Amino acid sequence: MNFLQKKKNEFSEGEELIGEFFKEKGIDYKTEVELKNLKGDTAPKRIADFYLPKYKVFLEFFGRWNVSKGDKERYLEKKSVYNLNNIPCIYLYPENLGIINFLFKRRLRQLLKKRKDRKWQLVKFYWESFQEENIWGIVFILILIFAVKGVWGYTFAVLVFIFMVYEFLKKDILRY
Repeated sequence: MNFLQKKKNEFSEGEELIGEFFKEKGIDYKTEVELKNLKGDTAPKRIADFYLPKYKVFLEFFGRWNVSKGDKERYLEKKSVYNLNNIPCIYLYPENLGIINFLFKRRLRQLLKKRKDRKWQLVKFYWESFQEENIWGIVFILILIFAVKGVWGYTFAVLVFIFMVYEFLKKDILRY
């Protein structure tokens, strides 16, 4: 179930914005996912705001982080329980929504890099990021392949592609 299937007032404005962001980026997600019987938890279950099946990662939006001390303590307890149970989760706060594209990608990349069991999801993430950032280069390579027939055209296209991948990965390694 996604946020469009629920009544509009059941989600905070921040959660709606995050859901719209996922839709815009073509990221499948589930909302209100139950996590039961977590070790060290005082609650019988937790409700995660979002689950991203492609990456096997949860996302929590701490929308009331700055509202009260009680809200902040509740969020910190939830975060602690997730860490204790080794639940892969990205955390977003109200001040993050203005730069959600940058922070979501950054935190997802960092989380996937840390987790040994998420290497394939990291490869998917890199491939999607590469495509997004290099779409015109990929178009150029395809044109080159069809325009310049023969071994030299294909060789040049492959070399251009390898260079693009190298530059992308080099930039990523320097970025974090």
